[in-house]
Amino acid sequence: MPPTGTTPLNTGALHFRWRQHVYDLSYDERHLTVTWSNRCYSGTTKTPLWRVMEAFVTDRQPSERALAIARSSRWALAAGVIVWFSQVRAVLPLLAPALLLFGMVGFVRCARLLYPVRCTRVLTRYGEELAAIPHLPALENSRVRFEEGLLAAVRASSEDEAAG
Repeated sequence: MPPTGTTPLNTGALHFRWRQHVYDLSYDERHLTVTWSNRCYSGTTKTPLWRVMEAFVTDRQPSERALAIARSSRWALAAGVIVWFSQVRAVLPLLAPALLLFGMVGFVRCARLLYPVRCTRVLTRYGEELAAIPHLPALENSRVRFEEGLLAAVRASSEDEAAG
């Protein structure tokens, strides 16, 4: 049995899928480990708990990917309208409909992503984001337990670091 005030190994883990990524967050008495993967890439970060901020940030941020899709769709729609009313339409008759279709499909795709989901952000003391945990209904109970356990482990690690 571990001494009082320390977090036993492997007590905290959270696994979820969000925005086409799979995330595994876990912590022990010394480190927070964040692993993410997608079809094309994966990565892992391991951060000492004493570097993690003792208060998590809860906010709503729109997806950067959705904003990029909206920007490109906006330009495609504008180009489609310009081509439709220009002399280029006579030379390339399908260019304007193709640009308009591309722009509309992009707006439909990003409409779902633009709605900001409430997230808990785990930050370092230097402001670097380690993880964003979405507040999804299916994840609610395990998310709350994980956050409470991680906060307790961070506070215990910070006290240990300050003591010596």
